[in-house]
Amino acid sequence: MELETVWQTTGFRLGELGPVAISVWDAEPKLEHATRSVTLLRKVARSHDGIVLLAVLASDCALPNEAVRSALARGLTEIGGNVAAVANVVEGGGFRAAALRGVVTSLALVMRPRYPQRVFESVPPACAFLGAHLPTPEVGRALVAAVSQLRAKDPR
Repeated sequence: MELETVWQTTGFRLGELGPVAISVWDAEPKLEHATRSVTLLRKVARSHDGIVLLAVLASDCALPNEAVRSALARGLTEIGGNVAAVANVVEGGGFRAAALRGVVTSLALVMRPRYPQRVFESVPPACAFLGAHLPTPEVGRALVAAVSQLRAKDPR
């Protein structure tokens, strides 16, 4: 299974690895990023049953504004019946990263998802969590490398 880079711009990349939709946010979340993320979710959901989502936010990434949060929430609600699991990674330590993890966790609680959803400090444990919800172990093992590949493609 090979990573497909779906879209990239400075500080934001989207990729697809089989039933996994991956987003990497290294810059301020913008509505266009959320819209493209939802488009990817729909595409993956049409092609696979029981999709998983991996969203990685850098420690210095700004909090998403209301428009971005609403767009993402609508997209997840739309395909929610086909989601097996979601892992959100807010990288880094310290107060800022912990606060951002708290915001991401509270957004998940408000949505009341019917699928397992967790927030992590780094990519490897998030990929291990998602691996338990994937049809083959190979996909779970390939996720860490996929995030690194997406990051290497940042057009900065």
